[in-house]
Amino acid sequence: MISLRLFSFCKRIIFSRQWPLLAALTAMAVFFMQSPCLADDPKARAIMEKVDAVDDGDNMVADMKMVLIDKNGNTRERTMRTFAKDVGKDTYQIIFFTEPAAVKDTGFLTYDYDDPDKEDDQW
Repeated sequence: MISLRLFSFCKRIIFSRQWPLLAALTAMAVFFMQSPCLADDPKARAIMEKVDAVDDGDNMVADMKMVLIDKNGNTRERTMRTFAKDVGKDTYQIIFFTEPAAVKDTGFLTYDYDDPDKEDDQW
């Protein structure tokens, strides 16, 4: 049933001369057909688990830079300083923009709750 639908879909693309779309769909199909071959590597999983288990501390302070790129390739930069604190299994984080002047001292507060049933709060 699925292969018949796929054949019909591909036939419509071929006859409507949408070759780039057909090429993209073919590439995606080949990728997803090979996905099962890319099995979980136990060594890689062990490394990921060790990295995840490392204690990252209860507090964090970081300076960050964000580069915004529009569809024309024009860039705008924002710099910010972030402070984070672990409260139990939850994380509270506040970000202050430091540059440019138009957004300087604007803050963004996030409460990231560990409980998957509880929505994170953002202000």
